Amino acid sequence: CGNFRLSLLLESNGGDSGPGPCPHDPFPRDLFSEGGGSDGIGGPQDPRGRITLRGGQFLVPLLPPQTMWLVRMRVPEPLLVRMYARELAAQPLVDIDFFVWDTADVVPSEDEPLHSSSGTLDHESALWHLQPDPELGSETVFTLGVRFSIVADTEEECRYVEFLLQSEVVEAVRESVLCRAPLPVPAMPQSHFSLTGSDGVSSFSDRYVVSPQVYEDAVYQEREDGVRMWFRYRMGVTVAVPQASFSAILSYGFLEDSFELRLSAVRVGDDNNNGEGGDGAEGADAGAASSPSQVVPLLLGTPTTDNSHSGSLGNYLERTLPAGEYVLDILEPMPTTPLPLNERCHHFSFGISLNAMGDVPYLMYVHPPSGTDMNPYEDLSIAVGFSSRICYPEPATVLSNAIRRAAIYLKPINTSAEDEILLQIFPSNIVYAEDRYSMVVTFGAFYLQDNQKYELEFAPNFFEDCDHNSVDVAAHSTALSHVYSFQTCDCSNRGNCMADESGVLVCVCESNFAGEHCEACAEGFHYAGSECLPDSHCEPDTCNYHGHCQDSGGNVHCWCDVGYATIGAEWCSVCSKGYEGYPECVEAREGVDRPVLCRAPLLPKELGTEPLLGYDGSLHMHDAFYLDPHHSVHSVTFQLQRESVIRVWAAAAPIDVDLFLYEVNAEGEVIGQDIDRSVASGVEESLYAVLEGSGRRYLISIAHASSSETPSLSHCPTLDMQLSIVPLHTLHTDMHQSVQSSDPLGLASTGLSYANASFCDSYRARLDDSTSSIDGKVFVYEYNGGGTSDLNIATQVPQLASTDDQFLLSFALDVRGDFPSGVRPIIDVQLDYQFSFGDVSLVLERRTEDHCSSSTPGLHHNCVIGRKILNGYRIRAAVQPEYRYTVWVYQAQARIPAVAACSPFSVRASVSAVAEPETLWTCAYDRLPHSLNSPEYMRDGAIHVRDDFFVGKSSQILLSVDEESLFRMILQASGDIDAQLFSHDGDLVPFEYLGQSTAELFASLHPGNYTIQIDHWLDRLEEEEQFCQPVRTEIALSPFAVTAEATARCATFSPQ
Repeated sequence: CGNFRLSLLLESNGGDSGPGPCPHDPFPRDLFSEGGGSDGIGGPQDPRGRITLRGGQFLVPLLPPQTMWLVRMRVPEPLLVRMYARELAAQPLVDIDFFVWDTADVVPSEDEPLHSSSGTLDHESALWHLQPDPELGSETVFTLGVRFSIVADTEEECRYVEFLLQSEVVEAVRESVLCRAPLPVPAMPQSHFSLTGSDGVSSFSDRYVVSPQVYEDAVYQEREDGVRMWFRYRMGVTVAVPQASFSAILSYGFLEDSFELRLSAVRVGDDNNNGEGGDGAEGADAGAASSPSQVVPLLLGTPTTDNSHSGSLGNYLERTLPAGEYVLDILEPMPTTPLPLNERCHHFSFGISLNAMGDVPYLMYVHPPSGTDMNPYEDLSIAVGFSSRICYPEPATVLSNAIRRAAIYLKPINTSAEDEILLQIFPSNIVYAEDRYSMVVTFGAFYLQDNQKYELEFAPNFFEDCDHNSVDVAAHSTALSHVYSFQTCDCSNRGNCMADESGVLVCVCESNFAGEHCEACAEGFHYAGSECLPDSHCEPDTCNYHGHCQDSGGNVHCWCDVGYATIGAEWCSVCSKGYEGYPECVEAREGVDRPVLCRAPLLPKELGTEPLLGYDGSLHMHDAFYLDPHHSVHSVTFQLQRESVIRVWAAAAPIDVDLFLYEVNAEGEVIGQDIDRSVASGVEESLYAVLEGSGRRYLISIAHASSSETPSLSHCPTLDMQLSIVPLHTLHTDMHQSVQSSDPLGLASTGLSYANASFCDSYRARLDDSTSSIDGKVFVYEYNGGGTSDLNIATQVPQLASTDDQFLLSFALDVRGDFPSGVRPIIDVQLDYQFSFGDVSLVLERRTEDHCSSSTPGLHHNCVIGRKILNGYRIRAAVQPEYRYTVWVYQAQARIPAVAACSPFSVRASVSAVAEPETLWTCAYDRLPHSLNSPEYMRDGAIHVRDDFFVGKSSQILLSVDEESLFRMILQASGDIDAQLFSHDGDLVPFEYLGQSTAELFASLHPGNYTIQIDHWLDRLEEEEQFCQPVRTEIALSPFAVTAEATARCATFSPQ
């Protein structure tokens, strides 16, 4: 195949876009109704009053000499409104003024306006803060007026005006100008620019910002009226050549600011000028420090719309300057908006160009000379200025010649040579200014690529002045690289990219999708393959009255009663395996197989194998192990060669579990009494002992009720158990090295460790003197809105638990503030310690006096017990404001002095405000990957993953298959789980469904793209413990070629 590019150019001498000899767009009557005339140019307003209206083909009426356009606008809430108009003519003949009335019915000659703006002859710009009428509310209507006054006679029939209007909710604009760290460096342009030779000077950045600090250093009082305050930032300009071309342009937010540029000359020793007498030339080296200097204004900038950023205004200056000293001011009268500079960060771009003038015409400026984070979904317009009038090519042929001769184009950066040619972009339009000293080059958004950088290229000898001198495009400051980089916006082909108030691209998703990249289903929709379909809901007969209907995922699913199963689309419509007699299914006669499926790990019977104690005599294991309800005792044996510490911990289980530790002989018979036991009822169980080595054998007995006494259990009951065996010498060595490496309180020189009582006493004494202790302190979290910072607390050095302490440490958290609906305070506390040292635990209490003992009434309402994690405990809970919560760290099990006189632990806690807290909970388990095609999971087209993952309410996994492959996935959860496999053609791949808490996908896949849809139902409790349950997952993908090869090897396998 061959790549090619086609460019089509249509040239025309004009055409009618409206009736009469002057084609034009009619000016709208109102901005809020469908028939008001704003359709097609940005209207109508949305329900909040927002609109961006832009038109450049409005006809100025030449008779009578003064005309008023009136347009009505709805103001349902406080709005910022900017109006801008400019006559599109080289010789302006029209004076433009703006007016605002706070009523819908206006007689301009009789009614006094609320606001007015009368400024420069051919253009006008005004920014207003409009408030709705308290009585009318959202029905408030204002009238805006644009007045045209003809100030000179003309024989032209057609004169046009460019008109822009934008409105935005005040709070949204305030949010867009909040100061966000880090601020750009430098924040403002450099203070001085000097042109000393033929090498031009050029500077540009679109990342400048007026911060409150800059504002404080730059405000002054205008001396002409002595009243109005101005923001002013002054830069010095030195021209050390006979004559120079000077240009400067500043762009700023359309609704945020009203910046101006002013160029002034610095006069030394001249007492007869009419400038700002006595105002020194800050930022400019006047060259005569002993002579009085005065600043004489020369030129004010001209407002314009910014060609490079929609929603921006510009202010530009162009002038030929003789040698001398000048100052360039950035100005803004204060206050001009409800967004004062001293409270917000106002971003702007600024560029300046200085070039020595000679006989050869040259490029004076390119604006913008570069750009970052630009919007690829809007046309890129670049203004280019020349030092001489351009006569060739002619306006009618400049575009076609530029494309044919590749005279102006955007070259992609960081692409191959072949792609560079294919991806280069030619202009879609080139328009000269009427004086032919500048032009605007437009590149269509259709060709711009997101996440791409382009460099603007000029061909030499293309533009010529009227004496046929070629424009030099490489000898001056504009020869610098002009690079434009565009933002990335990926809406997953489910929405459109649009710029928000701050110019950042965001996805506006189709109605059934949501998320930052439109990657999720919107509320009321659920995934079906790659599509989001409207949610369906349970009906009384959905499960044929033989099951529980679940529709929380938007997709109806039935969990059938015991003995019932689903075939096809009819839920619970047949008897399951081992049952008969539908619709009243009963157990089948003896001899019929009954399904049993449980993938919980089994506790080993012997710990001395190589993967366990056989490697180095140490062992630490933690898992939810299978608890066989049909056998009342499970025994685990092991042999020790060295004196060791054993610790066993078991969580409270659905049936009562007791733990025993014995010494046994070689035949497994118990010797003497038990070494340790734990026989509490309905709570955690724990064993803790120091055991002798020298080949002695031991037995851990896990006893629970027999099947006849067992309450109703799931088909796969488990026991959360942690077991650690560590040689005592190894433990003491590790404790000593811990002190030597960290030494938080300067005790390494003692040569002792936590195993020694003297060390513990010294450590405790220095700890008590430490000012960083959190013990006994009260910390306050005050919520005051979106700007509230999280409260973070942590022990700065390890704390101590010793043999005689029960309550080791406590601190209080006061949670205050008026939390809005949907926002909850979250307390997160984590305790870290060494499991082998004993048990240090956590409890969070509210309004209790006895530390949440079992006698406390309403224990589950006022107390949260720490959840066991590896080497620690954690509490994460959504709490209620206006309460004091106390965190207690306590020793839940008596310490063994032979193990350690004391042991270190650390605590950290935080309080934060979270919207929709049900989305907050995270786990120690990884989330399922978004795609299985990353190198982490797939290699050479094959996958084999086995792990515990956290699965939320609904998850999707993408899978791309390049060749015929065999796919298998098994999910086992503590709650209900469902999995489906879809091809991206929309077809459901047949799969095998195994039960409520287990799902299996097993299929042969053709090359293509697939989506795995997993729905997982869990109760959303306020504590994380019940929420964060792992899903045991195994995934395998094997190309058929590999499978066939393995099968062939298997057929010829020999035990030899």
